[in-house]
Parts: sequence; C-alpha cells; structure tokens
Amino acid sequence: MLEWDQRPGGETKVTLPSSVLKMRFLQERQLAHNQSTRHNWESFKGHRERIMNLIQRSQKVGGGKIAVLGAGNCNDLDLKELASSFQEIHLFDLDRESMADAVARQCARGASKIQLHDEVDLSGRTRRTASSWPEQESEEKGTNEKPEFDLVISTCVLSQIMETVGRLSLDDLAERELMLQVRDRHLGLMSELVAPGGAGVVVTDMSSSGCAPDLSECPEANTLDLMRPLIRTGSCFTGLSPGSVSRALEQTATIAGRIKDPELTRPWLWQLDEARRFLVYALSFTKSGDQLGHDF
Repeated sequence: MLEWDQRPGGETKVTLPSSVLKMRFLQERQLAHNQSTRHNWESFKGHRERIMNLIQRSQKVGGGKIAVLGAGNCNDLDLKELASSFQEIHLFDLDRESMADAVARQCARGASKIQLHDEVDLSGRTRRTASSWPEQESEEKGTNEKPEFDLVISTCVLSQIMETVGRLSLDDLAERELMLQVRDRHLGLMSELVAPGGAGVVVTDMSSSGCAPDLSECPEANTLDLMRPLIRTGSCFTGLSPGSVSRALEQTATIAGRIKDPELTRPWLWQLDEARRFLVYALSFTKSGDQLGHDF
C-alpha cells in the first residue's frame, strides 16, 4: 500500500512502504551480481559439475519435480541435463531476465519443462516472502494444494541474501542477528517446499579469497586442511560454517522434526572469476514422510 504525505502548498509526496523499498534493494543487488557473472560459464565448469553430481545423487527414480533457489544466470546448472532427468524444473530468482536468458541459451528444446518464478524474496523479509510463496501460489491456481518438490536445491544464494539483508541493519549486533534470521528462514523455506520423502540440498560458500588469501593458491586436494583453520579462526561468513548450518537444521523450531539424514560433503573450490575464489560445501537432507504442521 502506498503512503501519501500532504505537504504545505498542496504538494503530495508518495512514499513507498518499507517492504517495497527492501524488495527493490534486494532485487537491485541481485541484478548487479548476476550482471557481473553473466559471461562466466567457462569459469563455473568445475563448480557446475559438482552441483550436477549432487543433483544426480539426490534425485528420486523418475526425476519428478525440482526447485532451484537462486538460479540467476544458471551458470552452475546444466539445464539440458535437468530437462532430461526431471518432469518439471522450477527456477527461483529475483532476476527473471537472467533466468530467461539462461533458458534460451542452454535449453531451447527442454524449455517447456521449465517454469520461472521471480519476485519471490528468498530472504523472508518482505511481503512476497519465501515463506508465503507456497500459499500465494496455491491461491493463484485456485487450489488448496501446497507446491511441493521432490528435490529442492539452494545454489550459493544464501550468502548473497544474508550479506545483502545485513546491510539493512543499524549496527553490528543487529546485522548478525538479522543475517542468522535470514539463514533460518531460508532453510525453513527449503524444508517447507520439499515433499515428504523428498530431498533438500543446501550449497553455500563459507569463505572467500578476500578474507582468506590462502584460498587463492590452495589445491583442490587440500580443502579439508584449509577449512579447519578457517573455522577455528572465525574466517568464515557469518553463520555459514558447516557446524552452524547443521545446528540450524537440527535446532530451529520451524525445521526440527521435518528432516532427517543430514549429510555434509567435502568442501570444494569455486573460481567465480579471475579475482575471486570461494570455499564451498553442501549439506543434504531428506524430509520425513509424515506430514507435519506448518509454522510459517
């Protein structure tokens, strides 16, 4: 809803509500990030192969439906391979143009299987929130059924939205709390969207060459040896060490009891571009076969 401010002399100023401003800020940041990595298909090769292997290991027989949170340019996805493995592919990102360009570039023949979902805030901070999307989608389709997927994967978007939302805070303590709330809401969304018996995979970067220069020269075989001192010295992104994310899955009220069989992967290196390198890991889980109440 717009807010109207009547000024002296009859001049009227239209003030956008804070939720709209926040959504615009998140969208502008996401568009800028996608624009800066639009042409990085080749540098994403090793990272893309890791993610596709995770998807292959986690998918059910027959494929079913997959949801990708933070799809962006899809440089970390092989859409042709997904189209040959799944009946439906749902891509989520604030940047619809980047997703549409990726589909046109990669997957002209399998495009009929792909659905794009933009203006869905994966941080849970605005009205069109991650947690409210399933209910809104059901209402738009005129059904009481909640959208559920056989596999839900979050592809290195969590650190982006946590850092972006953290910039909306007023001080360091509030920033940390806000970022942890966003993490927990995002993980909660994943557990909400996974169908009973389905799987979820959180892929996240935990540190970068900007805060851990040794990453620039680290060979792939030594990632575990590098990860341990990063965790010990606190050189990880806020709330995104493997232990932090694992505990959030186990303890957060909106998630606890829904998931089982959490499994961490060995960390790997992601060369985003010539200047930036990230240490990445994945945490997979399955959802309990029992239908539980929704807390969102």
